[in-house]
Amino acid sequence: MGAGDLLMSFLGVVIISMGFRIYQQRETMKRHAPEILGATLLSSLFSFFSTAMAAKALGLQAGAQPRRCARADCPRRAGARARKCSHGGWWIGPGS
Repeated sequence: MGAGDLLMSFLGVVIISMGFRIYQQRETMKRHAPEILGATLLSSLFSFFSTAMAAKALGLQAGAQPRRCARADCPRRAGARARKCSHGGWWIGPGS
């Protein structure tokens, strides 16, 4: 049993304790729902597009070259599947 297993054993307890804390603050969360949802939406959109731009800047391509292996985080097409390549990278594209 490694350190990761030990940390994972505490995960359930942490989630439950966080749930209690969120339940106690539910009125505050309801009052600030527009800010919470807006910040969540904007940060997820920023993350999505900045990851795509970083992949493009690094020259990573998803499925453009069948034999090319890349560590791309965001495939360009929905339903693209990934598989591990022999040298440790990821190939993303159809027919994986």
